[in-house]
Amino acid sequence: QESQPASDLTTAIKQDDFDAQMQAEPALPLVELLAYCLMPNHFHLVVRQLVDGGITLWIKRAMNSYTRGYNTRHKRVGPLYQGIVQSVLVESDEQLLHLTRYVHLNPFVAKLSETPLYQWSSFQAYVQQQSSRVCHPDFVLNLAGSTDQYQAFVQDYAGFAQSLAAIKQHIAFEYD
Repeated sequence: QESQPASDLTTAIKQDDFDAQMQAEPALPLVELLAYCLMPNHFHLVVRQLVDGGITLWIKRAMNSYTRGYNTRHKRVGPLYQGIVQSVLVESDEQLLHLTRYVHLNPFVAKLSETPLYQWSSFQAYVQQQSSRVCHPDFVLNLAGSTDQYQAFVQDYAGFAQSLAAIKQHIAFEYD
């Protein structure tokens, strides 16, 4: 029997099997992803560490795995990302709420989406209160009080965030 190319093996996975795997929680998770947003040229992750050194190991594994897969698929070698991973230590529940709001509004502020319900962010999981293997909004939603209160917290700031970004862009343009 001939072996199949990797791309054929990937597409051979049944959708039901893939969906089941994506819902199954890992036995010993390193982190819990609280929020995310995938932008065209960068991404934001809000991650809660569950074991010592978990974030560092998880990021390393994720970045290496994605790079290997991308390089294999596109027949290339070398790194994909420029620079280093930037991180911020969240020191309070209030800071966490504001950080997740910033992440969820990022595509709206960048005018990639007409609403904060951007296809490649976890905001939809928050609005629909859907925890999964990928994202766990419950922790943040509990801090906000409810799904409706969190959605209002994000929506109420959306226009101001977009105006602030426009002002920053205008100021930067004038001083370039």
